[in-house]
Amino acid sequence: MRKRSKSNLFFIGSIPVIPKAKAAREPAAEPLPGPTGIFLLLANLIKSATKSLVLIDNYIDESVLLMLSKRDAGVSAEIHTGRATETLKQDVARHNAQYPPIKLTEKKNIHDRFMIIDEDVYHIGASLKDLGKKLFAFSKMTISKDLLI
Repeated sequence: MRKRSKSNLFFIGSIPVIPKAKAAREPAAEPLPGPTGIFLLLANLIKSATKSLVLIDNYIDESVLLMLSKRDAGVSAEIHTGRATETLKQDVARHNAQYPPIKLTEKKNIHDRFMIIDEDVYHIGASLKDLGKKLFAFSKMTISKDLLI
């Protein structure tokens, strides 16, 4: 296993994986209870944003918009996706009529999924709409958000 910083915690499915160096100093975390635990983890991460939230994901549906509505009112939100269908544009317009707005941007060079919370970058192995359905990884990266947006 590659050496990782203390702040990184990786998830495979819904089970936290603690780097060996950290595991030697701390007791193992309780596994999160399936999709519900992952949803709670994501909701808490979204709520932790103080300035901005950017989602880079090609597979967006109304469940993702609802997740992003959990952010504080003063936190800006953007979604970058490879294809903004008319249905997605309508869903975002309906969402924006009820909640703080989300800016939707189409970018053709997207493959992986990322979430940027303020300055922190997370790589997400599954689309947010599919979290908890299959095995996936969710990890905090040590790169600048400027490399992605």
